[in-house]
Amino acid sequence: MKHAPVSAEANTLLIWAPGTERDALRRACEDFSARLKGNDTLAPVLVTDVADFAFYSRLGWLVEYLPELSGDDRSYHEGKRAYLAWRYRGARIVPPAAAQASDADWKALVEVN
Repeated sequence: MKHAPVSAEANTLLIWAPGTERDALRRACEDFSARLKGNDTLAPVLVTDVADFAFYSRLGWLVEYLPELSGDDRSYHEGKRAYLAWRYRGARIVPPAAAQASDADWKALVEVN
């Protein structure tokens, strides 16, 4: 996948989307993309369990794939979640529904101090 270049000073906007249905996730990503157009202060990272990599590649975002695995061994899933929590510990974390926030709410969600 190709990633869009981001400023070294950009802050991570983590979009936490496990459990989000494919079409709803696509709509949210399109809305996030429109909100972030021309904004070089935020670097979006999508965490999802939906395998739609051709679509994600067109966004140019970093995507962390967190698949639901069948079986009793949850250690991979739990380990990856723990890694993501550590890796993005300073990120602004938003759900897909944040893409529909009012302008004032959006500003409050992503405001960087």
